[in-house]
Amino acid sequence: MKLDAKTIAGLMLPDDKVDRIFFDEELPGFGYRLRKCGNRLQRSWVAQYRAHGRTRRSTVGQAGKLTPGQARDAARKLLATVELGGDPQGDKAAKRQQEARTLRSVVALYLDEKKPVLRPSSFRVTQLYLTGDYFRPLHHVGVSAITHPDVAARISAIKHNSGSVTARQARAALNGLYKWAMGEGLLGPFPANPVVGTHKSADPQPRDRVLSDAELAGVCNACQDDEFGCIVRLLILLGNRRAEVGGMCWSELDLDAGTWCCRQRVARTSVHTGSFCQRQHWQSSKRCRGEATGTNCSAIALTPDLRTLAAANRSLICVWGQP
Repeated sequence: MKLDAKTIAGLMLPDDKVDRIFFDEELPGFGYRLRKCGNRLQRSWVAQYRAHGRTRRSTVGQAGKLTPGQARDAARKLLATVELGGDPQGDKAAKRQQEARTLRSVVALYLDEKKPVLRPSSFRVTQLYLTGDYFRPLHHVGVSAITHPDVAARISAIKHNSGSVTARQARAALNGLYKWAMGEGLLGPFPANPVVGTHKSADPQPRDRVLSDAELAGVCNACQDDEFGCIVRLLILLGNRRAEVGGMCWSELDLDAGTWCCRQRVARTSVHTGSFCQRQHWQSSKRCRGEATGTNCSAIALTPDLRTLAAANRSLICVWGQP
């Protein structure tokens, strides 16, 4: 039958049914749906089709708001889109899924993924930028719905409130998240990184001053012969990070070979060893990889002065009571 004002007025829902669709004979897929919801009977226009091997049904509109002619025209447009390879109902479902995938939920996934591979300090900083107040106004927004102007506005606000260095680091954290989300397929079929193209603050100026020989000698002389004093002396001598020196243990030292193997705390900068004073003629230490030591570590060659100092003072190395 053809669905028009006269025919739909006589359609009734059978007593043994709670849902039924009456399809039009002239436009395949166009139907009039009767559905019982509690004590009410809902009347709506639908368009049913197959796409990607699945049957889909899309609501065209409520029968009380659209005339049969208006509903037929809308259904014809929708079915024409399907005929051209589209999937309107699938697109709606994908859009709802993307809207439910907020920035906050993706941040949680990203941090779970990065926690095992980032250094604890790096993870804490990344977590602070992504979960703190910096991008909080965007946390409830779908991750794929965030636009370039949204990100640019937040970076400008961060720069105004916290400075250019913080804005630069926050931008880098968000950019890393979007790169990861894009690779994981979390940004939908047409992924885009809204961080790209936003203003990037200039690199901070590096320090242009180092301690003089007299200042370094003063620091060394002021150090007491306790654990912390030993750590400071080694920091000056080796140029390593404080966590590397503070976490040094005897198992990392080979006094016979004159090397210190930094396990999981590899220094990224060049290392210099020598006297307690900073001089340009410091002897450059020899740096080798695991091939030289047979272990997966970075080996730092110790000068004879340091080897004698380490051998003479065991507490210098066992700073935290490590074996």
